[in-house]
Amino acid sequence: NGEPVSNYPQVFLKSNSVKWNCLDPDVKKGVLEIAEKTGLPITVTAGYRTKEENDSVGSSDKSQHRYGQAVDIRTRDKTNEELHLIEEAARQAGFKKPPPLAHGTAEHFHFEYPANKNQISKASEECAEKIAAAFEKDPASGTKKA
Repeated sequence: NGEPVSNYPQVFLKSNSVKWNCLDPDVKKGVLEIAEKTGLPITVTAGYRTKEENDSVGSSDKSQHRYGQAVDIRTRDKTNEELHLIEEAARQAGFKKPPPLAHGTAEHFHFEYPANKNQISKASEECAEKIAAAFEKDPASGTKKA
């Protein structure tokens, strides 16, 4: 499942590339509500993305990932009943109805928080500044600048 989120044993991050701390607080709260309401382990495979990360997966510049207002959740290990429970819990938590599972790079739920659409959360602004500063300090990091 990946690394668990501190204090939330039912929520996992696929890898270090999932920037949990950069997500809008409402989005994080919504993911936690999904896990609590369903009782299922929830693995977040994508969260806040920089422009470069977003471009590398072929996503739109208007993607809510860029604003910290969207998450992708792994579905491959879930039954149809569990998928329905997750989708319903996400709706109750305030997320927009997701696109079909088979979109993008692999089957997954993509949940956006429409109440904050196109608004960069304070967390995301701080994160973007830290990431940009880190790249400037370490140009050998392999990160390509646009």
